[in-house]
Amino acid sequence: MKILPSALKHGITKTMISKFIEQNNYLEFDLSHGSNCERYMFVGFTSETVTLIELGVEFSFEENELIIFHADKAREPYKSNFEDIIDGKKKRKRLR
Repeated sequence: MKILPSALKHGITKTMISKFIEQNNYLEFDLSHGSNCERYMFVGFTSETVTLIELGVEFSFEENELIIFHADKAREPYKSNFEDIIDGKKKRKRLR
């Protein structure tokens, strides 16, 4: 796996990205596909934080490698797929 510098400009660390990929607990959204790669947006939570994050991921056929080109807090339309989970976490926090 290669993490590009562009993936680190929003405060998501290499450690967070690595753990996120290792957990394999995210939704995949297809992005544009080229002749040499497939692109996806992976959206989910890391074990380190309750913040929903999105990773822009490219699988290069030529290099046979996963390339992370974007990482940030999740935005719409991806965030809306987790509304029930997010609302549940907010409710639990208020009960404490």
